[in-house]
Amino acid sequence: IEGLAEAMASGFAVTIEQAMSRDTPFDPGANPIVFGSGMGAELAIDYKLRGLNVRLIDAAPKHRAVNYLGSRGPKVMAFLDKLGVPIESGVKPVALGKGEVRVASGASNADTIAATSFVICPDRKPADGLVAALRGKGVTVQVLGDARKPRSAGNAVHEAAYLVRKI
Repeated sequence: IEGLAEAMASGFAVTIEQAMSRDTPFDPGANPIVFGSGMGAELAIDYKLRGLNVRLIDAAPKHRAVNYLGSRGPKVMAFLDKLGVPIESGVKPVALGKGEVRVASGASNADTIAATSFVICPDRKPADGLVAALRGKGVTVQVLGDARKPRSAGNAVHEAAYLVRKI
């Protein structure tokens, strides 16, 4: 995204972790854009309930709920609908400027959206750095939980219980 580094440095663009930090409060302003509907759907709900004019955009052509939502997924979607927060799928941010986000949808359609902040909500990636470091070192490595694939805590508990029974 053009201008992303500058927007992050200025505080206009932040990650979801920064937006939800307990240590450093974040003010999204009156018109935040949440980018990434999978991880950002619940944040968009929170912002809407605060009375903010939030927009939820996603570059993917179709919303894909994150696994950890489990059975709450349909409820989250219904709540977004009830609050009037549509997921704008197929909308890709191409440039960030001072107080605005330029987006593209389709082949050549470009639009500029005024915004007070831009919150990036990327999909989670496996936290598996230790796995590679331990392989071939003479210890048996069993991978579970988010080191295997980001999912719900319930999945990790079931994997751990299965592993314990095998031992």
